[in-house]
Amino acid sequence: NLLDLGCGDGQFLFWAANYPFSSLIGVDISPVACKMAREYTKTDRSRITVFCTSMEDPRNETGVKIARGAFDYVISLGSLEHSLDIPAAVRTIHQSLRRGGRFLIYVPNELWIHEDQPLETTMTGNQWTQILTAAGLKVEAVVQMNDNNQIVGWK
Repeated sequence: NLLDLGCGDGQFLFWAANYPFSSLIGVDISPVACKMAREYTKTDRSRITVFCTSMEDPRNETGVKIARGAFDYVISLGSLEHSLDIPAAVRTIHQSLRRGGRFLIYVPNELWIHEDQPLETTMTGNQWTQILTAAGLKVEAVVQMNDNNQIVGWK
């Protein structure tokens, strides 16, 4: 099972459907992004579900929370930095992962100079790591990729 926090238009979920995941769940707060993701991923509706909700407290449209420990993998690619409450969003990663589950996040670092978003938090790799470990996650590697950090780890 894979959870994509901040799935945007669903392109990653569509790509991930080529692999043997039993289910693929996308979460995005934008109704426009959710509509795009649902349209983009409609070819594999049986395994891909998109929830239009916040990553800080993800629930489906009927108000049911995403199950604790339900995911083998959680990703957030270019989305976590837009969260209103980053520590709460990171707790979602921790709560959603099963023990031994893996995460991958891609976030801007201190070199990021783009100012095209109303909310865009930048931090050093060490600062991102502190937030992740404070939530109980284990960081395996932080790879600086120009003005972004790729961070991988597990629960």
